[in-house]
Amino acid sequence: MSSLFVRLAVNCVRVWTLIYTWRMPPTLREDRRAEIESDLWECQRDAAEGHAIDLALHILLRLAIGMPDDLGWRLERAPVADTLTQRSIALSGRIAGAALCFCVLWGIGADAGRRRPAIAIAGPAVVFNRDIDGVMTMRAGNATHSLGRRLPRLTAGIVAMVAASMLPNLAAQSPPIAASAIFEVVSIKPNPNGRLSPTRSRIQPGGRFVAENIPIVLLIGQAYPIQAYQLVGGPSWIWSDAFDIDAKANGELLPTSGRRPIQGALRGLLADRFKLVTHTETRQLPVYALVLARNDGRLGPNLARSPRTECQAILAEVLAARGQGGPPPPPPPDGQAPPCGGLNRNGMFAVDSATMDQLSNYLSAELNRKVIDRTGLSGRFNAHLTWTPDQLLPLGPPDRNPPPIDPNGTSIFTAVQEQLGLKLEPTTGPVDVLVIDSVERPTPN
Repeated sequence: MSSLFVRLAVNCVRVWTLIYTWRMPPTLREDRRAEIESDLWECQRDAAEGHAIDLALHILLRLAIGMPDDLGWRLERAPVADTLTQRSIALSGRIAGAALCFCVLWGIGADAGRRRPAIAIAGPAVVFNRDIDGVMTMRAGNATHSLGRRLPRLTAGIVAMVAASMLPNLAAQSPPIAASAIFEVVSIKPNPNGRLSPTRSRIQPGGRFVAENIPIVLLIGQAYPIQAYQLVGGPSWIWSDAFDIDAKANGELLPTSGRRPIQGALRGLLADRFKLVTHTETRQLPVYALVLARNDGRLGPNLARSPRTECQAILAEVLAARGQGGPPPPPPPDGQAPPCGGLNRNGMFAVDSATMDQLSNYLSAELNRKVIDRTGLSGRFNAHLTWTPDQLLPLGPPDRNPPPIDPNGTSIFTAVQEQLGLKLEPTTGPVDVLVIDSVERPTPN
């Protein structure tokens, strides 16, 4: 019974997280929910060490106290994600009120059911008694209902009433704010080389986007912040066919002030020229949990804390230089990542001043499976990882065969443990996916 209280409290947190991350971009939702799942995993692990009912009440208290911060996170990122609507602030307040009412009443019910004796009500029925260990027992006789049994029903009724009052507002929400940049002139031509030739794409000042030999899946990856494992459905040609694209937008496409106008512009291009129709879902899929490999918490030789504490200024300088047409920063030494950036090659990646969530995203891309950070490590880290990939990419011209794979090479799982002092444990968890409902080949022009 005690563990049931913990599970109910954990589910309250998960439901609230689903609510306030609703309609956010998949990457933001994924990072936020993975962070919450990591905290909940630690709480459930601690349930065996203390009183589970007290732990459940502690989880609910933290949920109630953290609601303003959660709503602040939502409103802070809504303009960047283009999901700010006219009634979003009022709706957030209603949702917070309903969730807070539910959690408080449930907590009162759980505490009352734990501490107060049963109140007998006359009538032939079944009687539930609580023994000294808190275990519910049943006997025939007059019906007895504890306050802990009745309050959850009252709570459910109140929450249902609040939810019913919210339904008209949910239906009447205005659509997301339209993207500020759209492509006014677009040229698309098939590239006969396909995936055998290099793929290049770049954003140029003046609102121009140029891509060479790019498959549709990469365009989708730029328009929607997802990785390959999050894309579901679609015909095989979206992976194999490639196109040359030259497009001119009605505004700048370079990132600025946390906004990425290229995403909205590419979504419009995909919908207009490729007739792309998608929807998002959350599915329970295989994932990896990134945990510490050693009990003493020691890190591997290729993972160290970064002396940098703030990357926003560095990234802002780089974006400003690009936007003004200035020279790019000098390249870092071979095999090293640029400041507050990353370097990714076949069988190797390096990151500078990355959080554990960002490191997990790099591993997700390499493993083609979501990696959830459960290391408990905060701050920024420098990491360098090398391994033998399962398949090597061809070097040089397309007709050159790739080098042979070393059968005794180090796998990425072994490399993560030996070089980073971390470990990848297979498990299952929620994964936000983008489902392709329909897509068509474009008419060349």
